[in-house]
Order: sequence, then C-alpha cells, then structure tokens
Amino acid sequence: MPRVTSQKTRQMLLTTGDPLDPNQLPEKLNLFNEEGEPLMIGTQGVRADFDHTTSDLDPGEIEAGAVVAFPGWRVIRLETSRPARVRLYPTLAQRDADLSRGIGVKPQPHSGRLLEMVTYAGALIWNTNPTVDLASEDKSDPTFFVSVTNLDSVTETVVTTYTYVRTE
Repeated sequence: MPRVTSQKTRQMLLTTGDPLDPNQLPEKLNLFNEEGEPLMIGTQGVRADFDHTTSDLDPGEIEAGAVVAFPGWRVIRLETSRPARVRLYPTLAQRDADLSRGIGVKPQPHSGRLLEMVTYAGALIWNTNPTVDLASEDKSDPTFFVSVTNLDSVTETVVTTYTYVRTE
C-alpha cells in the first residue's frame, strides 16, 4: 500500500455509467451530487459578479423585478450606476408588501428583507462589512425578488452590480 505523503489527498466516491478507457482520460472531471447539480469543490471563496439592469426609470420611480442567482450566496460588494435604492427579498409577497416603505423607515417585523442599500453621488460602491448572506426559500429555485428605486435626477436605467461568493 502506498504511503500518503500529501495532506491534500481527498477521498471520493464516484458513481459512473460506462467505465472510462484509461487510454482516453478526459481533460477534466465534472462532479455532480445526487440531484445532478454541479459540486463546488475547490471554488468556494471565488469572487464573481453579475449585473441587474432596470428599464428606464423616472426620478423616484420604483421597479419591482427578480434576479436569479444561487440558492446561497454572500454579497461582498454592491455598486449602482447612479444613485439608487436596492432591496432584495426571498418571496414576491414580501417584496410587494414592502414597496411603499420610505428610506430610513424601519421595516415591519418578519418583512423578509434580506438586503437594502442606498447609494448616492460620490458613494455608488459599497463594500458590505459584515458581508450579507442570502438564501433562497427553495434551493431548486434561486430567484430573489428585487425593488430598485432611481434616486437620480434624470430618467435612466439603473445597473446594479453584485460582487458575491457562492455559498451553496
């Protein structure tokens, strides 16, 4: 039996269909869980980002929409293209129930609000510290419900860039 000389040795149980021909090994192996979802081995902690863009919004106008992300993710930074208010919720009903709440007004208990950020000229980028962990209601549907308010003085789209680390 060979002696283990590296602490990076991992033990895995793989189930496959037809046996692989050892003379034709693939360039990489993709690992999946029992539900067919790709495993995140070795990629936890890798930063990435995605954008959410609204339609043209008049000053003060709110757009209610949705973003599809991951069942679990950690927001590290949020940036908007112009002054805006961005709010995220796990359900459509929770987002809609909170649409009329003003800036600086405390949300109702159990409002479901996961994240709320207000950006302004000179501070369009915010590093979240502590970071904000988000989890979907249903891991098979990683949809989060968003409301974005244009706080600028011109009619324009608002692009929100989320820098995140996937946690699930």
